[in-house]
Amino acid sequence: MSKAAELEDFALYGGPVKAEVILDGKEVVNYGGCSYLGLTGHPVAEAAATKALEQYGLAASIARAYGVANPVLLELEQVAARFFGTEAAFCAAAGYLASPLAISALTDTNTRLYVDQVCHHSLVFGAQATGQPIERYTHNLGWDDPEALRDFVLQTLRPGEKPLFAMDGITGLLGDISPVPEFVRLADEFDGIVYVDDAHAVGVLGDNGRGTAEYFGIDSDRVCFGATFSKALGGLGGVIFGPEHFVARARSSAMARGSNLGSIPHAAAAIALMEHLMADKAPIQKLHRNIRVFKTLLQELGVSLPAFPTSISSFAFGSYDDHAAMQRNLLQDHGIFLCHSNYTGAGPEGLIRIAVFADHSDDHLDHLIRALTPYLSK
Repeated sequence: MSKAAELEDFALYGGPVKAEVILDGKEVVNYGGCSYLGLTGHPVAEAAATKALEQYGLAASIARAYGVANPVLLELEQVAARFFGTEAAFCAAAGYLASPLAISALTDTNTRLYVDQVCHHSLVFGAQATGQPIERYTHNLGWDDPEALRDFVLQTLRPGEKPLFAMDGITGLLGDISPVPEFVRLADEFDGIVYVDDAHAVGVLGDNGRGTAEYFGIDSDRVCFGATFSKALGGLGGVIFGPEHFVARARSSAMARGSNLGSIPHAAAAIALMEHLMADKAPIQKLHRNIRVFKTLLQELGVSLPAFPTSISSFAFGSYDDHAAMQRNLLQDHGIFLCHSNYTGAGPEGLIRIAVFADHSDDHLDHLIRALTPYLSK
């Protein structure tokens, strides 16, 4: 079967995508996707979304540029700023839009953009849409050789230009964390800005799930963040958060004025889930525990992993066909679904990507390790 045919051969899932999911009518343990806190389909979200749907319908069909606003969408931004502990937040209809919105708003005519080589395509798209010069820096260079990264900036930044550094907080396939503090230091030195797409970090990093800012203890007015409600937060939509002067630029940008602000029921669900997490940290604590347990077990099998407390563990052990066969066999023989991905950052053989969620049990993790052992102990 060709790769194109494989992509078209979908398994159909029923019910919310959580640690246990129905695929083609069969219950399986799921390690694919991004429901890191297991909040997809949570009762508080469903109740809030249903109430908002009944009261307001699906979408706010009048833009704020005309002087009107939906109260649920306004409340979403207030709650998001409180959840992230930032001065302000601005929300968009989709997570994919957060990075283009933020990058376009933060870019001036004298900006040179520095974009991670393996970041999400939304950052690349946002950078290209500005029409400003773009440099692609080597992934993890800030960890491996900070001086080489600084030299790269010195060699490429022209007189009168200011840098905008754009990166994923956690890379969605590799599961490593970008060296954000190193970029903050460079932004201070070269009078620049740092933009971090925290889509895979929100809900995962930090005691409160606030992402890379909380993980590193970053408090800088040079840093702006973007994220999505569709991963750990179990909803839908994008969010930009950080200092008021950055968020205000995004809010007043032409791209924001010309785009729909999103689904009102989804906004209500996101509000309910953020308030739930602010009141109860148990899902975050359980996720952190599961990450520690699983990565320890995987390393005991000889898998080399980055030393980061992220939900994602990715590795290769053979060819493309070896990985595809393992994925297929684990699903058919063990009732386990995981991803064989050729996403940005993978080689031609692809990577096995395993995402651990808060609602995985010890039995789930032990079962997965037993199923992986024959493949990884060769």
